[in-house]
Amino acid sequence: MTEEIFKSEGKIKNNYFDGMHIRGRHLVLYAIIAMVYFFEQLDNMLLGFVAPAVIKTFGITAQLFAPAQSLYFIGMMLGGFCGGMISDRIGRRKTILYALILTSASCIITGFTDNITTFTIFRTLTGFGVFCTTIVAITYVAEITPAKQRGKWEGICATFAFMATPAIGAVAAKVVPLGPEAWRYIFDVGILGFVAAFFVYFLLDETPRWLVSKGRVAEAEAMVEKISGIAVDLSDQAKFEAERVKISVWQGLVSLVQGKYLGRTVLCFLIGFAQQAPSFALLNWNNTLLQLNGIPAYESMMISTLGTIGMVVGTFISAWVGPLGGRKIPIGVSLLITSIMIMIYINVGSNFVLLATFLFLFQTASMCAAYCIYPYQAESFPTSVRNSATGVINAGARLGTSGTLQIVPFLYAAGGFATFGTTIAIMSAVPGILVLLFGWRTGMAPLEEVS
Repeated sequence: MTEEIFKSEGKIKNNYFDGMHIRGRHLVLYAIIAMVYFFEQLDNMLLGFVAPAVIKTFGITAQLFAPAQSLYFIGMMLGGFCGGMISDRIGRRKTILYALILTSASCIITGFTDNITTFTIFRTLTGFGVFCTTIVAITYVAEITPAKQRGKWEGICATFAFMATPAIGAVAAKVVPLGPEAWRYIFDVGILGFVAAFFVYFLLDETPRWLVSKGRVAEAEAMVEKISGIAVDLSDQAKFEAERVKISVWQGLVSLVQGKYLGRTVLCFLIGFAQQAPSFALLNWNNTLLQLNGIPAYESMMISTLGTIGMVVGTFISAWVGPLGGRKIPIGVSLLITSIMIMIYINVGSNFVLLATFLFLFQTASMCAAYCIYPYQAESFPTSVRNSATGVINAGARLGTSGTLQIVPFLYAAGGFATFGTTIAIMSAVPGILVLLFGWRTGMAPLEEVS
């Protein structure tokens, strides 16, 4: 344990879990969050694999299908915006539970829709639930993990989560070709989200940091002891929270664009957009664009599926490189590598092996960036507005992503893969350079010290 830990009236004074070892209860909580991530990613990623079949079923063009793609991200934007504020009010655990239920129900209903309008409505609701859950789960892991291990455990949880992407791709490659409307069966994966909700309801604990922020210090101390096995005195943390000026939701939002937080908010938005827009542009449109480019349907789905394995590798790598250089270095380098990989990808022609290889490398770099960015954002703001801040910032990034997805078919129509790829490569590269030049360091520092 660190030198900051010392005895106080039979308890150990400590900054929550900092300096402690990861124990069995921690692993249970991480396993539940990984399960939540996994089922959310199943819901999140499946549309890219079934989009061509949905377009044929409803008898529409790619341009007319684009709103279904972009409004899903509007739903995610609202989920991130509202989820952060809701969880700051009612707690991390309850918000994750309610959002999971909404996501799962909406996903299942989507499979029964009979026109593009109702399809889009329920995909939008799914997007709301998916990102509401994701934003809160990221903060949850940050708040229950010792400072020096935050990036590691964010990455490990995400690694298991993104195994869902190649899994749903492999299932779609087998199921979708079975019939003109076989794509509907893919949306039944929403049932699995209720399994995650069951474990959240019965086993997921509230975070001690949120409890202290609400003045429930005794409960917070009991929760730290339950998770770590060590009796703690959180009086210093309670005093720190008590001395913090209490602010309304509106004041919290305004504070994000004032003083030192203005620069943080802007840069956190830019790097979030730099990772999300290119990644989701390929995840949601790659299969469709490859088929428009003459690649057979089965091959295009397999290229997309093999590429998504890079998401698993990237999140795993982020667990180990994330804290290096105070996070800003791996974020900037990963975004620049992402840009380079997409430029190579759009220039390899129709070669199956090369397309799969460079899509894999693109997603590896992109997901490594993502799971360095998420804890970086959470570490950059105080507990009282942390979830609201990450929610608003990522809501803005998803809004930008929504706009990007809307224009993808028009970029492709204007100049093929070259115009499409060059555009999203620039989106990655510029913020990558900015974070290397102007970013601040977080990494393994205590949350209270960084924010």
